[in-house]
Amino acid sequence: MTVLVRQRTWRRELTAWATDIRGKPYVWGTTDCSTLAREALRLQFGADVFPTILQWSSLREALCVLKTIEVEGGLSVLFAKMGAREIIGRKYHWPVGTILIKDEGTHLPALSISMGEFVIDSDKESGVQWCEPAATVPLVKKAWLFEQLCVEGATNG
Repeated sequence: MTVLVRQRTWRRELTAWATDIRGKPYVWGTTDCSTLAREALRLQFGADVFPTILQWSSLREALCVLKTIEVEGGLSVLFAKMGAREIIGRKYHWPVGTILIKDEGTHLPALSISMGEFVIDSDKESGVQWCEPAATVPLVKKAWLFEQLCVEGATNG
C-alpha cells in the first residue's frame, strides 16, 4: 500500500490542464467524464491513482470496467477505501479538485471536477465545458475530496 500526498504544484497544473481541455470534443478514454476525473487526480498526486482499473476507448469497454467497480460497492466505496473524504453540506462551495458524482448506481456514473469558480463537465453533445457550480448543485449526489490517498501499485505518470 502506497500513501500519496498532493504534489506541491498540483493546483497550478490542474488549472493549466482545465484551461487546455476546455472545448475539446468528447472522446472515450480521453475526455469522457471518468477519464477526466482520473487525470485530475493524477495531476494532483503525480501518479495514476487507479493503476488496477483498465483504461478504455469505447462505451462498451467503459461499461465493462465500471461494472467491476459497481460489483465491489461503487465509486463511493472505492473513494472511501482510498482515503478520500466525503464533503457534505457545502452546496456549490466545493474545494478545488473535489470529484463530484452525479449518477452513482447507474451503469455509467457521471463525474465532474470542481475548480472552485467553475466545474469541469463532459458530455457527448457539448464535449468538455466549464459550468457554474450553482448549475451543478441539483445534479450532484456526492462530493469527494482527495487530500491524501492510500493506493495499491500507484504508477508515476
